[in-house]
Amino acid sequence: MRILKNLWVCLLISLMPSVLLAADKSVRLDQNLKHIIAELPNITGKALLRTGLKNQVVLISFFASWCPPCRKEFKHLNSFAKTYQGKPLKILAINYFEDLGGFKDDGERLERFLFQHKPRFHVVKGNDEIGKKFENVQRIPTVFIFDKSGKKVFHFIHRYKLKKMNPTKSELQEVLSKLLEAPSR
Repeated sequence: MRILKNLWVCLLISLMPSVLLAADKSVRLDQNLKHIIAELPNITGKALLRTGLKNQVVLISFFASWCPPCRKEFKHLNSFAKTYQGKPLKILAINYFEDLGGFKDDGERLERFLFQHKPRFHVVKGNDEIGKKFENVQRIPTVFIFDKSGKKVFHFIHRYKLKKMNPTKSELQEVLSKLLEAPSR
């Protein structure tokens, strides 16, 4: 019995590293992902270069023009773009699931949305590849914040029929403030 128990413990210990490695499938904003982002079609503002993401805190929001919580979030993003102007922060909104809203209007709805919200940050057109790279985005809004080293430090996924539809401005502000006040490495 004791031999069997020891064998079982050895098996568990030998499998532990592979389980730990498999468990951490968290997205990291590495050079490969920055390159993929830089290749996304630009909708507003100047093209986003992957070098423009170097040593930056990066906030990424997946959105669609038909998504009510996304409208509220855009106001927060504009506020952060103004508040942190001149700081090492890049804000990127990735238009995702636009066609799923049932609006086959050649982009007119998105154009109106952007005209109303006048984003002060980069807006790009997403695709299936980028959604998969960001932990398989299934819902919007989905928000990620990465520190200057590319490590994910914040993640929010909209959950259907919950009271909380998107991250609060104060939640995002708290994370951004800490990251932007932290000394560079």
